[in-house]
Amino acid sequence: TFASHLAPTILRIGGTDQNNFHYNVEDTRPMSPCLCGKSCTMTAHYWDEIHQFLNQTGLQLLFGLAPTSANNANELISYTAKKGYHSMFAYSYGNEQLGDSTLAQQYLKDMTQLRNNLMDLYPSGSTARPLLIGADIGVGPRRDTLPSNYWQDQYINEHLAYISLFVSICKDVLDAVSWHTYDYRASEIGTSDHHPLPWPPLADNVSKLFNPSYLAVAGKLSDNVSKAVATGGGKTSLPIWLTETNSVCHQGVFNDTNAFFNTLWLVNRLGMMAERGVEVMARQTLIGFNYSLLGNYPDEPMAPTPDYFTTLLFRQLVGSGSIPTTSDNVLVPTYSYCGRNGGVVMSFVSLDETADHDVAVPSALQPSRRLDYVLTPHWSGDTDANARTRATSRVVELNGSPLYVSAEGKLPSMVGQEATNKLSVYVSTLSVVLSFFPDVTANRC
Repeated sequence: TFASHLAPTILRIGGTDQNNFHYNVEDTRPMSPCLCGKSCTMTAHYWDEIHQFLNQTGLQLLFGLAPTSANNANELISYTAKKGYHSMFAYSYGNEQLGDSTLAQQYLKDMTQLRNNLMDLYPSGSTARPLLIGADIGVGPRRDTLPSNYWQDQYINEHLAYISLFVSICKDVLDAVSWHTYDYRASEIGTSDHHPLPWPPLADNVSKLFNPSYLAVAGKLSDNVSKAVATGGGKTSLPIWLTETNSVCHQGVFNDTNAFFNTLWLVNRLGMMAERGVEVMARQTLIGFNYSLLGNYPDEPMAPTPDYFTTLLFRQLVGSGSIPTTSDNVLVPTYSYCGRNGGVVMSFVSLDETADHDVAVPSALQPSRRLDYVLTPHWSGDTDANARTRATSRVVELNGSPLYVSAEGKLPSMVGQEATNKLSVYVSTLSVVLSFFPDVTANRC
């Protein structure tokens, strides 16, 4: 039920361990459990279960193939086509592998085999043909990288150089170029990776999560990836996808990535990537660990986090297309989008934990009807708690009402409130406002 509410959207299955997988499409037995970092065999039974889940939920799949054998990967692709599975959105080949021209040439050889097989299996012009993307390269920032010196980071520069090399060699077999990024390691915000129970208190350095200078680095990295693709001779129509991202890597951090804190990051990141024409952004992860949309299952009961409802609201309001927007206040970054069913949507994210802001509405929009969707942390604790403490809440409010999925699996109503002040939008400390102008038509939409 939780996953079906997210449809239509894309589910990515992949990551570090995909590099160690083998596919046995003749084996109809249940798949044996796999150990992280060890080789593993996926059976036809498990693959069939994945597609049953996709059919039940309405999700599409972006699947990461192991780069160990193009022949074996093609066996899975052929099996999928012959079974008539129609939920495949794309295949990626390999995960975060770094190398030189030898590796890129091997990818070209392998991905050419995959692409030829896809073309044979799906008729010319078929909308059902899954796309082929690569190479899911991770691009910082890394430990001790600061906004002022990120461009000197050897790790980042090596990976950008490989993206350029990879594109120069493989561009003709790609439907999109894909990359990954996280803003922080847990240590950078004062805690540790894979922290055992009991959970630690709020990290001292958590202010980095809403520091405009740190948040801006991802936009600069995205610009650098675009330049690397262009340097590699990528076709101007070749999309660039961000296929794995979140604020904190390695399972996330309790009270941060599973709390309202991350909603500030998420809405800002969606705006940042939309502004740059990024068509696909995959937020890590759907289920499992502290950056899950659905809680740290099975360590705790499955339950939607603030990011879950924020994702639903974004999907409800926002369509395809970003509208250039000038934001003079770095503490309230602002982005504009085409509405999902017409109109224009603006997002306002408060990165200020001490002061509220009135943000002026663009003059062209001021006479128009406006519906505001105000997202704030639901807080039932100490009434004197400051904004930073309240942002650790794992329940989000929409216009003052907490959002829950009912015991029957029904979503709450998410309705905007009519704005009475047409001149500005009130944005309180560490909060998000989505403003919908239903009667406005934008040339870009």
